[in-house]
Amino acid sequence: MMSKSPASKNNARVARTRRTGPSSSVIERLEPRQLLALAAGFESVKITRVVTDVATSMEFAPDTGDGVTRLFVADSNNRKIVLLKNGVIQSTAALTFTTSEVDRARERGIESILFDPNFVDNKFVYLYYTKPDPAKPEVTPSNAATRLVRYTMNAGNDTINKSSAVVLLDNMPNPNGIHNGGAMRFGPDGMLYLAVGDGGIATESQNLDRFGGKVLRLNVDNPAQLAPTDNPFYNASNGIGARDYIWAYGFRNPFTGNFKPGSSTLYINDVGGSQWEEINNVQKGKNYGWSNAEGMSSNTAYANPVYTYTHFPNGPGTTRVPASITGGAFYDGGQFPASYNGKYFFGDQVRKFIKVFDPATGQATDFHTNDDANLD
Repeated sequence: MMSKSPASKNNARVARTRRTGPSSSVIERLEPRQLLALAAGFESVKITRVVTDVATSMEFAPDTGDGVTRLFVADSNNRKIVLLKNGVIQSTAALTFTTSEVDRARERGIESILFDPNFVDNKFVYLYYTKPDPAKPEVTPSNAATRLVRYTMNAGNDTINKSSAVVLLDNMPNPNGIHNGGAMRFGPDGMLYLAVGDGGIATESQNLDRFGGKVLRLNVDNPAQLAPTDNPFYNASNGIGARDYIWAYGFRNPFTGNFKPGSSTLYINDVGGSQWEEINNVQKGKNYGWSNAEGMSSNTAYANPVYTYTHFPNGPGTTRVPASITGGAFYDGGQFPASYNGKYFFGDQVRKFIKVFDPATGQATDFHTNDDANLD
């Protein structure tokens, strides 16, 4: 492998975690917390902590005009979507899957939840999750596979109608139960962008006939023509396959990222193998290198990340420090100083920090570090 050297209200999901091992689920309401003193320009915001087994994704539902703020949290290990209304956890889950519907071995489970831009009218919600291999459920390796499914919200907007399922993409292999990806966002063009990991098979990422290690671009408004004809590798002459859906490729485990509000700029975080964590500005048809390259590369065939940080912060030849980049939100609100507008927030769930990346300078600065904190 070639070595490379040296990251609002419209972007509610800021962080996600990966499964590290089985444990029992606990969901509890804690007292709201707030800072004793605030720096100039910051607004005090009360926080409700949500404790689940593995919370892989969270998303605020669009405002339906009923005065209720709804936050939906994917509790992956327990195969359900938890609902908070105005900060209060509801006793009834928004959606619960069975063991025959969702596999949760290793990093498998419910990876992502996303609401349609026209949710107020169509009530559509999208889930990306792993379905089991009926012959070998809950184990690896197996023939488990990820899928993208559209559901419709029930009346009242608190629960998801399981029987409304429309499978949009299916049978994307995940034999090893790792590197599922899952970054999922709508672009300003109305298309759904879904990042799929390499599934633990590094060679998948450079193979345009496989889904693994790609960012897909999908026309979910027209499931009969799900692959947009202006995708870079679209060619229907031999039927529709993986390459027709691909927007960009060369990723390892791209499970978080976001669009910059008001633009077509898409940042996708990619968890590195043994050397570098990456933030990539994902563009049409480009190859981001994995598994032939990681981090910055002199090979012009590969698009370099806009920001990287090393697994060897103390220098080459020193002890490797594990890392796993997560989060990903461009700030455009009014609760932080104006200097943060347009900046990209990201975190690391292993090193337990939050940093702010400035696209104008290419530099990241500390926003929060706490070795004792849970960065979820």
